[in-house]
Amino acid sequence: MEELKKFARYFKPYKYHAIFGILFILVSMAFGLLIHENDFFTAEWLNQKTNAKFETLSPENNLARYRVNLDETKTSEIIVFVDAQIGLPVKQEFYSIRDGQRILTSTVELRNFNSAADAKFFEVPKDYRKVSSKEFYEITRREQTK
Repeated sequence: MEELKKFARYFKPYKYHAIFGILFILVSMAFGLLIHENDFFTAEWLNQKTNAKFETLSPENNLARYRVNLDETKTSEIIVFVDAQIGLPVKQEFYSIRDGQRILTSTVELRNFNSAADAKFFEVPKDYRKVSSKEFYEITRREQTK
């Protein structure tokens, strides 16, 4: 049990992230159970490969911009903003196109990104010791029966 407490202390700053992550996983699993296998959101539909065409646009606010068209459709497009300093997309704008009008339907944005991590998160615990797989199994079984 002490090992679990130590593990929990390391992840304490991220407890809300973990809780929400687990909650989202459970909701998505429940949602998946509610959908009939021949419904619109089947695994086959979600796993289909989509052809994407990328077009480089002029930069905006020191961010590279790309227009993405999926399967050469004329009814939607995505604008992706990439921050070259961190090497990640930081914003995506999803547009629906109807009668020549671009309508923003949703935006996803990465904010307050910090790639720095405190070195203490990578330190080996002082009481760490290597155990065999057999001993590990015995410890976990013992903890499960408490």
